[in-house]
Amino acid sequence: MLYDFNDERKLAAVERDFGAVPLGFGAKLKLWHDFYLIRDEVPVITYVDPRIKNGLTALGRQFVFSMMYHNLRLGDFSEARFEIFRFPKAGNSDDRFVRIYEFDEAEILDFGDLNAAVDETYQLWMEVLAEREAEARPKKTGTDDQYGFGL
Repeated sequence: MLYDFNDERKLAAVERDFGAVPLGFGAKLKLWHDFYLIRDEVPVITYVDPRIKNGLTALGRQFVFSMMYHNLRLGDFSEARFEIFRFPKAGNSDDRFVRIYEFDEAEILDFGDLNAAVDETYQLWMEVLAEREAEARPKKTGTDDQYGFGL
């Protein structure tokens, strides 16, 4: 569907490895693909939202566009446009359509705020994982055998 949609708009795709953004804790984030489109001689970098229902919220789209802006709008891509594509279902049918969200530079999150939000999210996930591991450990019964092992 993406190919047909871009073919109808007469857009060409160019392969390019944009790389991922290191986030700390050994994690990396990549919200874009290894290609860009060309429209009116300007590169267009897209994020394809894979959700059929309830796609990214307004804040989620703002996050994606901000990450793209701060990490990709460099050098040859200083004038790049950013878009988010969704392919939701039309009502109760199985037919799908294309919905495009366009980048609005006025909505960009500050780079420092963006990094702080990512750090906070990872910190919360580390806490959640630690709690889950603690819950999964066997519980002591309060009685010890002669060797000091809990039963």
